[in-house]
Amino acid sequence: MVRPKVRIRFRKELDQRLLGHHDLLRVWERLLRRAELRPAQTEGFHKRPKIHFPSALAVGIRGLDEVVELEMEQDYEPAELVAALNARAPLGIAINSCERIPAGLRFSQPQAAEYEIRIPDDRTAAVAERIERWREAEAASVAASASSSAQESTSAAAPSVEPRSDAASQVDAAPVAAATAVAAPVADAKPCPERLPATVQKLELADGALRMRLTLGQGGAVRPRDLLAWLHLTDLEQAGVLLTRTRVEVSG
Repeated sequence: MVRPKVRIRFRKELDQRLLGHHDLLRVWERLLRRAELRPAQTEGFHKRPKIHFPSALAVGIRGLDEVVELEMEQDYEPAELVAALNARAPLGIAINSCERIPAGLRFSQPQAAEYEIRIPDDRTAAVAERIERWREAEAASVAASASSSAQESTSAAAPSVEPRSDAASQVDAAPVAAATAVAAPVADAKPCPERLPATVQKLELADGALRMRLTLGQGGAVRPRDLLAWLHLTDLEQAGVLLTRTRVEVSG
């Protein structure tokens, strides 16, 4: 039997941001009971509601557009679900929207997420400088890769020549070695890598806020607090500045 599934987007703020993933799951189980909604149950002796969070939110981070997916015993109108859940939701949880998941599709997988945090005025210059160095390193890497590809193509097409002296070979090899060093993959060095990992899709500082777009669900994915550590901004949360996840993107 194919039961209907829905995808709900919600906010997780105030004291709710201090809940861990398992506590949040229990909040949703209670919320569904209070709203008199009937989710489908798992099989087995200890049945549980079929509730799926594509991407768990780390403790302490505020979420403005989180995703939870539910498999239901019966079909509900999305507007009906939003109204029933908001009427019973605890302070700090608010339903943004609800949509049906097309029949036959499984629960979704995380794709990417966007975060932001306010940066004090006296620290924006240092953050901007670090971001600019990352951009310059990336541009140098792209240029070095293009140069290396061009040299390989030229070497393949060029006729063979007599070997040169050792001194001449060493002089001409120096620029190529330097370019190769720039283009080589950078290890996950702490606290600050020379180049950003590919899973950092966007990093920008604008209007006093640092905004990031990060890949989710892949090996080696960078966490937002990793970036804060690399930028020497870990103390901001300790000082009460909230790190916020503004958007979660999922498959399907």
